[in-house]
Amino acid sequence: MLGRVPGDDFSIENSWFADLLKGFDQLGETFADVFARWQIPAILCARTGLGTINHTLLSVEAMRKRLIPILGVAFIGDEYPDTQKTIEEMGHVRILGRLPYLNPLTAETLRRALREQFDISSIWEAIT
Repeated sequence: MLGRVPGDDFSIENSWFADLLKGFDQLGETFADVFARWQIPAILCARTGLGTINHTLLSVEAMRKRLIPILGVAFIGDEYPDTQKTIEEMGHVRILGRLPYLNPLTAETLRRALREQFDISSIWEAIT
């Protein structure tokens, strides 16, 4: 589940990596439209690898154009320090951490990786 708006019974199932401009419903609304309406800080998840800088900076631009508050960028995949630094500097965004590929992917390995790779307390602080 991507998230739940406080006080709202609406949630997005299985959409952790929803494309911002992907169609959300039959009316032509996009995920970006929904996030703009919610006006809650969003974490932009960026897969590492070929095209990461371009894709991430275009997503940041699309979010800012729609006035979507950006909490920061979370990378998923192998570590590319130069890429992360470029995105941080060019996009003027906070880097929240990087989730490595997990094998096996279990609730416990995910929990451990999040604790080790992200400053969860600072994320909670920023959204509360």
